Amino acid sequence: SAQEVHDLYHNAPCGYHSLDSSGTIVRMNDMELSWLNYTREELIGKSYMHVLSEAGRDHFAYAFARLKEQGLVRDVEYDMLRRDGTTFHALVTASAVTDDSGNFVMSRSMVVDITDRKQAEARLRESEELYRTALETSNDGVSIIQDGIYVYANQHLQNTIGRPDETLVGKPLGTFVHPDDQDFVKKIARARSESKPAPYRYDLRIIKPDNSIIILNITAVLIIYQGKPAALAYIQDITARKRAENALRESEERYRTIIENIDDEYFETDLAGNLTFLNKPFGWSGYSRDDLLNINNKQYTAPEMAQKIYREFNKIYRTGTSARITDYEVIRKDGRTAHVEMSVSLIRDASGKPKGFRGISRDVSERFTMEEERKKLTEQLYQAQKMEAIGTLAGGIAHDFNNLLMGIQGYTSLMLLATDKTHPYYEQLKAVQTLVQSGAQLTRQLLGFARAGRYEVVSTDLNDLIGKSINLFGRTRKEISFFEKYTENIWAVEADRGQIEQVLLNMFVNAWQAMPGGGSLYLETENVVMDNVLAKIHDLEPGHYVKTSITDTGVGMDEKTRQRIFDPFFTTKEMGRGTGLGLASAYGIIKGHAGMITVHSEKGQGTTFSIYLPASLTQVNFEETAEPELARGRETILLVDDEEVITDVTGNLLTELGYKIITAGSGNQAIEIYAQNHADIDLVIIDMIMPGMSGSDTFDQLKAINPSIRVILSSGYSLNGKAQAIMNRGVRVFLQKPYRLNDLAQKIREALSD
Repeated sequence: SAQEVHDLYHNAPCGYHSLDSSGTIVRMNDMELSWLNYTREELIGKSYMHVLSEAGRDHFAYAFARLKEQGLVRDVEYDMLRRDGTTFHALVTASAVTDDSGNFVMSRSMVVDITDRKQAEARLRESEELYRTALETSNDGVSIIQDGIYVYANQHLQNTIGRPDETLVGKPLGTFVHPDDQDFVKKIARARSESKPAPYRYDLRIIKPDNSIIILNITAVLIIYQGKPAALAYIQDITARKRAENALRESEERYRTIIENIDDEYFETDLAGNLTFLNKPFGWSGYSRDDLLNINNKQYTAPEMAQKIYREFNKIYRTGTSARITDYEVIRKDGRTAHVEMSVSLIRDASGKPKGFRGISRDVSERFTMEEERKKLTEQLYQAQKMEAIGTLAGGIAHDFNNLLMGIQGYTSLMLLATDKTHPYYEQLKAVQTLVQSGAQLTRQLLGFARAGRYEVVSTDLNDLIGKSINLFGRTRKEISFFEKYTENIWAVEADRGQIEQVLLNMFVNAWQAMPGGGSLYLETENVVMDNVLAKIHDLEPGHYVKTSITDTGVGMDEKTRQRIFDPFFTTKEMGRGTGLGLASAYGIIKGHAGMITVHSEKGQGTTFSIYLPASLTQVNFEETAEPELARGRETILLVDDEEVITDVTGNLLTELGYKIITAGSGNQAIEIYAQNHADIDLVIIDMIMPGMSGSDTFDQLKAINPSIRVILSSGYSLNGKAQAIMNRGVRVFLQKPYRLNDLAQKIREALSD
């Protein structure tokens, strides 16, 4: 039995030792000696303090004292010291041994090495502390729900729901949840209690103490907590995010609605210019939406325009500023050209790096066409104003020149009347008279350009006039083929036949010179009705017009030349071959007839002149070619002109014709003479343009003296608006300077005929 006890004592899995009343080691089993790494001989008789750490000695002293008092101490912990200086943690239970008198004799102790357990407990404590710290300092709310009750909720969750001092622990799941979400919470709880699938992530609305509502996003996982199933939930307040998402969604919806409903085309491209998005097919393109996606702008743009667009987009890329691109020419699917304007800006990614372009485009083809038309109208207005200014100058020159020619013509006529045909000077005088007629023709061209009026207006058939003119012209132009197409029943026009013949001749000559190797000349007439729009463009009255078209197959003109052809003295011919007044006078004559003349020409494609003259409902008068005999008379004539040479030469001519002449150098003088002698004066010839009192005012004053006065109005200008106004007030005849003797004689008899 003793041996058995000995074996158990020394081979037990725990340590045993006995100490006397002073704490000296009396006995120690093999297990404890092995832990301490000492021999029995080294420890027996030594104080137990020898195998204790410094902190362990204090614990031992306290426990040993209690043992003496109480007779038993349990589960005392202290650190023991090995031979090598290392320690291990021991759990000690000690009992006291007393003598018969009850005095303490020794202690018997059982020692258990709990180092591993203490380390595990320390690690557990550290782990618990770590997780507790993590949960309490988490930026998310954290809760544990078990059996439908909150068993844990961190402070962040309490703060989030607005109840920092009111714990959730012990409250049922769904506390403070919005009423509309309560059924959802119950459904989740029921599914978990029945071990059925339940959402692990969901949103709930929570009512805060101030009745405001927040939205929580909850992510739940199943765990075992204190031996029972539970749900660990991580909670985030996503109210701001939800508001932002809703605002973004509303914003996206708003802008999507705007983009999809705007009239303009919204588009996006990558940096290479490939279309990545567009709200609708480009209306100008003719392509479908699918056709346009992912294609490059080069595929519907001419190379030169593609280079321009590249430069514009590159500038936007470099500067980062948006830009407006006007007059962007694109090619439709059917090959036609359209004009587009765009507003373009840069697209950047989240890091601010450029990733493409966005913009709005608009088809401005119609506006571009209108702008081009406006430019043309502006050019036409400028041209008309220029022609008007030059015409005023040309008219003044022609008027003064006509007065000079009148003097030369008159004196030459007087000399011819007094010179026998056999006289050596007779032919020379006739030559002077011929030269005067050439000068008069030049002034007629100037007056025609200046639109200074018409000479003798009669109702005219243009088919007849054009036919006669082209027959006369064509006799010497065998290298040209003529093609005539005249509308039957052509409307009559009120025209000066001589001036219109001059216009036609200028057109024919220009066409002939444009076809040096021969060609074709096409003549066509037609009745047209000019609407308000076209009439307004050309400053005409809307209504019925006769259109004459003259088309040649010549060399044509470039745009620069075409814009100047009606300028006076402008010519493309070499020096000495032309005066540059032909087309200028034609333009003025047609404008003087309240018509218009247009030209269309391209280099190498020939030229077409179109002449529009107002139609007339009067009976056509056909031209008389026979010249009447020189008429004479014996009446008294008052001749009024501020040019002394005119009164002198005309007075002499009238005297030669048998008339009695009274001259006046001004309007005032004429009124004074007429007031005293009007009963003896049969006819008054008045110059229209005079300094001081004009011919118009002079006529009015004379008519006030004698309402039945007979008057011939004479002018270096032709019959224009001012002259016509005087004629309408009772003037009998208009006489254009320089006039021939025969013309003067005929007009006088016409004025005195009744």
